[in-house]
Amino acid sequence: MPGYQDFDKKFQKRFNAQIQAYAPYTYDATRVLIDAMKRAQSADPAKILAELPKTQFDGVTGKVAFTPNGDIQNGTVTLYQLTGGKWNTLKQ
Repeated sequence: MPGYQDFDKKFQKRFNAQIQAYAPYTYDATRVLIDAMKRAQSADPAKILAELPKTQFDGVTGKVAFTPNGDIQNGTVTLYQLTGGKWNTLKQ
């Protein structure tokens, strides 16, 4: 997450708390919706949905962009295995 350290600092300063695991993803998802609403100049879900594939920005979690059918580009999923009390990355 290229923007994690800056996000973490700002979050701790603002809320005086540690970030939760999904906070950076939620932050980026909120920015996606706000960005689409601005382009649509509307809060109408159909108009927002039409604008989502046009989204492209550098978010906390990395570059945020979508395919023409609305799938996230370059999304990653990481699989972990707990072995001997330690989490090990299996595949990304």
